[in-house]
Amino acid sequence: MGILSFFVQVLICLTALIYFPCLPVRGETRAANLDISIQDELSQRIFIRKDKVDIFLDVKILAPQQQKEPAALLILPSSEGQFAQEARALGFNVALIELDHIPKNFWSLAVHEAGLKLKSLTKARILLGFIEAQFSQSYVQNAEIFDGVLAREIDLEPLRAFSTPIIHFWGEDAYWRSEPWRVVSRDRKNIRQFFISGETVSSLLASCRRDQSPSGMMVAQKALLIMLYAWVRGETPPASRAPGPRDLILAKDVIWPDIGVRPKLPGDDRFVPRIDHDGNTHSGLLLPNHILPIATTLSFSINQQGSEGSCPARSVMPFSPDKATREKSHDPRQSLVERYGSRTYFVATMRVVAEKLVKEKLLLRQDAESYVRAAKDAPF
Repeated sequence: MGILSFFVQVLICLTALIYFPCLPVRGETRAANLDISIQDELSQRIFIRKDKVDIFLDVKILAPQQQKEPAALLILPSSEGQFAQEARALGFNVALIELDHIPKNFWSLAVHEAGLKLKSLTKARILLGFIEAQFSQSYVQNAEIFDGVLAREIDLEPLRAFSTPIIHFWGEDAYWRSEPWRVVSRDRKNIRQFFISGETVSSLLASCRRDQSPSGMMVAQKALLIMLYAWVRGETPPASRAPGPRDLILAKDVIWPDIGVRPKLPGDDRFVPRIDHDGNTHSGLLLPNHILPIATTLSFSINQQGSEGSCPARSVMPFSPDKATREKSHDPRQSLVERYGSRTYFVATMRVVAEKLVKEKLLLRQDAESYVRAAKDAPF
């Protein structure tokens, strides 16, 4: 009777395994023997138990389009779908994890479980993480499991104790939001920091792209990802490109060029990057279209009501094509012809500028070519 009872218990446990774990494991990955290399996309559910509470973390794994042996794995929050596709095209395994669909007190454990189990599933030797503000604490608490971290607008102070390579970056909207992110520079051997001049994080949002230049922030983000990957593999990264004290000024002291708009300045004592006589910033990392501008880029709302909505605003005020047009409109900024002479010279100079950034490992070659192509359509 004892033997029969034992077999009955085993049968019940095996049946229950379909729905619930019988052992107090911290996590398990369903279908962990699947080979992602034969599939473009793979949906996974990672089981996690904490304090006798069970949840499932939904994960989407994207196989690299250009296979690197072995491919590195990049862990992203599900909101970074556009970046996931770009990273996949660059040869990375990418895992999108749905942290916002599980209780907040599970986030840290979920990042830990997802990182380790998905690294094993994809057979990746290098595990990279992407940190943005909403989930930053969850990643910070698990920094030791990552070989490298790409971070956007986070507080670096909690990462002081780690030696993990970290590349940290932000855009102009960090300074101009109604509640700005307070930029604090931390100089450490394992940290590089990049202010992406003239670009905004909001340009990465689908609802904000209608008046943006072609994906400038994404161009920078891709280059920084490749830089991080090379750093983890032993290559010394470029020096930081962040505004120093001389590059910043109190917002209330900024003098704007008379170009027909006068933005509403914030009333607090925030520091913002200095601008030139065109109204453009020139600190941090400048992409080709900001080194050779054809417009003033305003990375804040020109609406006098200061309404931001879902998109911290950015507007573009083009330069006049020639001197006659400029004088007719009373524009104090030099026209394109006055600046560059001709489209031929502009395109040739754009090529030189883009190539220099490629050599400095601050721009990918395919993106350098896209800036040159765009220069050929400049409105001279």
